[in-house]
Amino acid sequence: MKNTNTLGRLAFGAALLGMTGAASAATVSFTNIDDADGLAALFDPATTTPSGNTINFGINAFEASTSFGLFTQATDTMVLTINAPDGYKITKITYSEGGSGSSSGGGISFAVASVIINGSAIEPISRAFLGGSGSWDADTSVSFTSPLTSAVLSVTNTLAAFGGGGGAIIAKEWANVEANIAPVPVPPAVWMLASAIVGLVTIGRRKAA
Repeated sequence: MKNTNTLGRLAFGAALLGMTGAASAATVSFTNIDDADGLAALFDPATTTPSGNTINFGINAFEASTSFGLFTQATDTMVLTINAPDGYKITKITYSEGGSGSSSGGGISFAVASVIINGSAIEPISRAFLGGSGSWDADTSVSFTSPLTSAVLSVTNTLAAFGGGGGAIIAKEWANVEANIAPVPVPPAVWMLASAIVGLVTIGRRKAA
């Protein structure tokens, strides 16, 4: 009978380990993906692809380019909803982007991104070229302490170029959103109930013996 009780406890422990394994495999879902402003789809929903807890934005010729004395800009907005799987909460959301740019002869090019999550703006990001050329990348993130199971995210990006006495160009080449999740803690009462059930099973087996 001791062996039977031991097997019962092992089975209970295995179930808990199984829950832990499921936690590591859980991923969010991304829904309501759309180009929100109705302008040219520089952010392209059709080629936006989720991969685990990250969604990679489709980019469609998203750049601003100009020459001597002229100004141009490109602006677009992407919206989506991030949904935590059952039994999980969203703990952090990070928006990242990058591309390339250049300017010369007093020109300037820059990128600005405004991110809104559930109606609240988080720290914006920006990058500028005041001469020279190269690649750029930037990110912004927010963490959540209270349980959050769904988040509506809006990203508005503006690329701008002023030619000055020469020329300027800036291009967005990639952008993504990553969500971190964690299991919602099981209330202590549930663990107490599970322990009580194991105890009752053990007592029942002893009486049967």
